[in-house]
Amino acid sequence: MKLFDKDNFSQPEVSAGKAEIANELVLDILQKYFADCEIKEIVKIGETARHSENYKISALCADEEKILLLRKHLTLEPAQIEFYGRLAEEINMTGAPVSVPLKTVDKEFLVRTEDGIFQVFDFIDGNYFFPDEEAFRGAAEALAQLHISFDKLDEQWRKEVEILSGRGDIYFNVIKEYSVEDFKEIESIIARKDNQSEIDREILERMPSLVEAVLEQKKYEKGIAGLPKQIIHSDMHPHNLLVKENQIKAILDLGGMRVSQIARDVAFAIHRLGRQFFAQNILDVNKEEGKRLVGLFIKEYERVWPLSSEEKELMPILIKDEFIRKILFVLKGVYKDNNHAWADNLPKFLVAIDEINFLWLS
Repeated sequence: MKLFDKDNFSQPEVSAGKAEIANELVLDILQKYFADCEIKEIVKIGETARHSENYKISALCADEEKILLLRKHLTLEPAQIEFYGRLAEEINMTGAPVSVPLKTVDKEFLVRTEDGIFQVFDFIDGNYFFPDEEAFRGAAEALAQLHISFDKLDEQWRKEVEILSGRGDIYFNVIKEYSVEDFKEIESIIARKDNQSEIDREILERMPSLVEAVLEQKKYEKGIAGLPKQIIHSDMHPHNLLVKENQIKAILDLGGMRVSQIARDVAFAIHRLGRQFFAQNILDVNKEEGKRLVGLFIKEYERVWPLSSEEKELMPILIKDEFIRKILFVLKGVYKDNNHAWADNLPKFLVAIDEINFLWLS
């Protein structure tokens, strides 16, 4: 994969297709929310994520037209889903543009069925983020508003996020620490293979830059430890933003929240959204444009929420740390545990280090 290739989040349109879900099941779920519902249409929304299935529902409930989003959760536990529903409601009241699930008539944020765990939302009309500078600035403002909302939460919310985000085999839970030796071990395993694949060879080719990035992290450990932390979104990619006429309508997917450096969240958003300007050929691939995009996002973010000079200085270090952990998580899965669940993402994870250097380092 080359620098700034299109990826699975580059498609801005919210696609829809045939829904393979029983009308009776959907009707039973809707009856938990509304009286006298009649389903008019169900379409499945195309997904790039692995955590849910989503359906657009057109229905008539108590003589009122309803356009709804029905979500079937595939990975989260009921307690997590209920918690994130309550939290979305709480932060929405402080002004952050988040998608809030509806409550059932019994005041619950989910419906349990034999077919799985479901939630219902008001359907938000829009597409995913497409690299327009107005939308880019809007994303910076929306993220800052979200961070303000997180900052206003009681300490108990933070504690619960820490507990819930600590569950599961997520890369930041599995890779607590890393070293040069971790990558050298993978390099040795690949080097001993009789028949090396294309991805094997790419890993070996990129290994020196990975080792360099690991060594770089060690130099900044003390500075990173001193940066302010709070709840962060942790996954602000193009498909977690709904946009209409370049205005941010909603930030999606609070299920990846955790407690970490605020600057990490900002840097992740800059990389995942900013790279699309080059992937979509909106801007020429040159470092001046990259540097300008970083400055543009930070300037707009700081209109709402200030950042210290240390936070801005360490952003490229933080986001490289994020990808080092992701890369090692996948490498260990593939080459040590025979787990290929995330192997398809390895090429874009590998090139991310170079993209971060391109965006931040002139």
